[in-house]
Amino acid sequence: MLEPNSTAAMDQTWMKISEIRESIGQAKFGLLAKVMSHILAIPHSNASCERIFSFVRKNRTDFRSSMKTETLESLLVVKQEGIVCYKRQFDKVMLKRCKGATAMSLQDSGVV
Repeated sequence: MLEPNSTAAMDQTWMKISEIRESIGQAKFGLLAKVMSHILAIPHSNASCERIFSFVRKNRTDFRSSMKTETLESLLVVKQEGIVCYKRQFDKVMLKRCKGATAMSLQDSGVV
């Protein structure tokens, strides 16, 4: 029989259990091992999901209700990749486009 190994990961242990065969060659604990592999795939915590919901709630507010889903998605990707915004370098073309978009937005809203 398989001896439990405290240093082995649980998924590896259940993989070994799934390989145990009866004398006729059929998997002895095949269904049990399959069920356990699905159970082991369930996250232990929902903290990562809660972080995403919190991020969305902080960024899509009443003041930013018109933010496009694509923009919010891009913000999430940047956050996930760990890019520090104030260290990011932009080329002159991108900065010029941003400045033009800001000026056009201010004109449309009647501020300027």
